[in-house]
Amino acid sequence: MSYLARMGLRSSEQYGSHAMVACMLVLMVACGANGLGDGAADAEPIADVDATAQQDAVGDASVGDASVRDASVGDASIRDVGPVSCDQQEIGPDDDIFEIEGERIKYESGFVYLCVDGSWVYVQDMRGPWFGRFTVEKDGDDCTMTAVSDGTTQTFVGNFSDDFEDLIDIYDLFAVERWNTLLMQSPLANTIPETNALASSIMQGGSFLDNRVEVVTNIVHSGTQALKFTAVAPDPGEVSKAMLEKRNLCYTKGDDFWHSGWYYSEGANPSTVGDLESMEITFSPGPRVYINDNGYALVELKFADKPKYTQQVALWPTHQWVHLKLHYRLSQQDDGLIEMWIDDTQVLSVSGRNLPLHDSVLHRFSLGITATDEHTVLYVDDIQLSRHPL
Repeated sequence: MSYLARMGLRSSEQYGSHAMVACMLVLMVACGANGLGDGAADAEPIADVDATAQQDAVGDASVGDASVRDASVGDASIRDVGPVSCDQQEIGPDDDIFEIEGERIKYESGFVYLCVDGSWVYVQDMRGPWFGRFTVEKDGDDCTMTAVSDGTTQTFVGNFSDDFEDLIDIYDLFAVERWNTLLMQSPLANTIPETNALASSIMQGGSFLDNRVEVVTNIVHSGTQALKFTAVAPDPGEVSKAMLEKRNLCYTKGDDFWHSGWYYSEGANPSTVGDLESMEITFSPGPRVYINDNGYALVELKFADKPKYTQQVALWPTHQWVHLKLHYRLSQQDDGLIEMWIDDTQVLSVSGRNLPLHDSVLHRFSLGITATDEHTVLYVDDIQLSRHPL
């Protein structure tokens, strides 16, 4: 049975129901079998902190002109009849057309279309908070991001590292050239307004509630300091998060992304770590490391049908440091490359999709406990992000 049939869309006459089809596409992006209930980890609050100069320098998550965000696309039941039947259209290198459980989906200019009886039918607006905000120009390993609204420019980087050795306290983490914000989602702060307000307060010197990040000296990989992330158990059906975000990165199609980091799980493993995301699309999709119930780390593209690249070579250990190394060659099609090493043992080397769309800019890296469904403590040290082999 096809995905549409399971959603109750069994005939072409029913595709005129915008609400039903929109629900189907949102579920496909936001839910899926991810071991975290009904995909609550993906419908994540975004900590948009405007309270500091550092955050202003990398931009908040507002869209700006509401007329751009809310532009009407007309009657959703109108079918776009192109020169070639959509079910026979060849997929070019810059096309964002996906075959998902027998259905053909197209993402174009921020909108989602479904192939129905040979024609593309508008389904859903998937423009995220950063959609259309910047133009991107590569400048060596970095990118010059030019704001569409006023022409101001910012540099988004392709290389970054942090060993946390120079921190006096946790507030030293936040700077344009370092970490730009944080997200602490928990039973005491579980809505977007609550997590945003909490992040703003912490970055101005306020206190954590239950979830937290701390500078520690007792468990370190190298040097004298590391970070300790703590996430309490969430309410039923929710997820818990304790993470930092670096939002001024720049990785696009054809780029190589390398990550090296040292992680130490004290007890339960986090569900996901190392999310590399784009805020141009709803639900901030991108590749991430997912630790399954059997203790194996895999790579998942958090987008559409959520392809997973699995391994059963090496377990993610607890109560000891583990070295995670990743390499992605980014593509929205099957010619992408996904490689992973656990403690210097290569456990993955496969081809597949690891970029949401052909023009996606992956600019946000989340460090720490990016999702868990139980009380979790994670130490992190010696983080590197790069365009070059590590």
